[in-house]
Amino acid sequence: MNRSKLVHGKRKTAGGGVGPVRLLLVDDHHIVREGLKETLERYSDIQVVGEADSAENAVRQAARCKPDVVLMDIHLKDSNGLVACRMIRKNRPSVCVLILSAFVDPDLARQAVEAGARGYVLKELNCDQLHAAIRAVADGQSVMSPAVTQ
Repeated sequence: MNRSKLVHGKRKTAGGGVGPVRLLLVDDHHIVREGLKETLERYSDIQVVGEADSAENAVRQAARCKPDVVLMDIHLKDSNGLVACRMIRKNRPSVCVLILSAFVDPDLARQAVEAGARGYVLKELNCDQLHAAIRAVADGQSVMSPAVTQ
C-alpha cells in the first residue's frame, strides 16, 4: 500500500456532517475486537461505534450504528464476512466494507470485491497501515494488500 496516495483530510460522515470515520468492528474473537478498538481509537479521526461477533450481528449493528466503514474478518462463527458484506451493502449501499484477513488468498480477495468490499488487507499490517487503509476506503478508494494481487 502506498500511503503517499491516501487522502487524510476531513470527510463527510454517513450523516452528512464532517467528523471522524464511524467504524464497526466485526470479528468472532472478542480479544481481537478489543485490541482493534483500543488501537484504532488512539487516532482522533476514528470513532468505533459498534462491534459484532457474527455475520448476523454485523448486519444488525450496521443498521443500528450507521457506520461509514465496517472492518470485517473473513471467517465468522455463523457464516463468513462475504455473506455479511453482501447483506450490509444491500441494506446500506453507502457503507464501505474493508476485509481484514489472515489469509493470503487472491481468490478470497476477488470474492470480497465481488461481494461489495472496498478492500482486502492482511492482519500483518501495522497500526498506521491499518489506519491508512480505513481512511482510504472511507475516502472512496479501494485498498488491496499487494500479496493478494499477484
